[in-house]
Amino acid sequence: MTSIPDITLNNGQAIPQFGFGVFQIQPNDTVAAVSTALEAGYRHIDTAEMYGNEAEVGEAIARSALDRGEVFVTSKLSNDAHEPGEARQAFDRTLKALGTEYVDLFLIHWPLPARYGGDFVQTWQTLEEFYREGRARSIGVSNFQPRHLRRLHSESQIIPAVNQIEVHPYLTQDDVRAFCAEHQIAVEAWSPLARGSRYGESTSSYSVSAPGRAVVTRPAQCRPRCPRCGPSRRALRSRVRACGPSRPVRPGARSARTRSARRSRRARGPRGRRHRCC
Repeated sequence: MTSIPDITLNNGQAIPQFGFGVFQIQPNDTVAAVSTALEAGYRHIDTAEMYGNEAEVGEAIARSALDRGEVFVTSKLSNDAHEPGEARQAFDRTLKALGTEYVDLFLIHWPLPARYGGDFVQTWQTLEEFYREGRARSIGVSNFQPRHLRRLHSESQIIPAVNQIEVHPYLTQDDVRAFCAEHQIAVEAWSPLARGSRYGESTSSYSVSAPGRAVVTRPAQCRPRCPRCGPSRRALRSRVRACGPSRPVRPGARSARTRSARRSRRARGPRGRRHRCC
């Protein structure tokens, strides 16, 4: 794998721009999957307590020849542990499962405004404790919208380093990304390939970007609702970072480049011209 560039977060910590997520990987398959990813050159592993495979992620890292500081590890707070006391216990479980004294990034998995009295701010303030203690090198959120981020901005002391949201050419979330860019919050996009649903694959992925920018994860040809080509070039110019599990390509499956070339040829009219939406 080509060397993966880093992005500098708002607290000065560096995060690899491309990583490997273990969502929906069964625990008994996780050690092998993460080991293969590390051998291939991945240096960011994304897990969560709710995935049920933190211990296996930790085992794979321990088995590797890499120093702990060479691997960026992200985990997330379980949805059933937002009360401060429960959040502290959940974080301790995460560190124990991973077999490490710290995580590089710890996220609130969901804001859950309809639960816990809607007080996700107190949950965030508990994460601030982990950050000050040095047990979480960076802290952030996941699936937060601008209205949630505004509350954190006005009611807490530390700005999230990352907001992990679903972002891909068919769901660009321009308003969320604009807010994050304005407040120097890096956007981490999960499912940057729309889980492969547009391409006949069942692939789960993620992606993250530096504040104010994003990383192109898939080529496309026309504007978002063009029935012939799919998402727009403009949508893909807003670039975001990627991490996620990828299943092997089926034997005999056509490559993405071949499929793209065939779609391109079909999009051309007489004399090789594209139809007018391009």
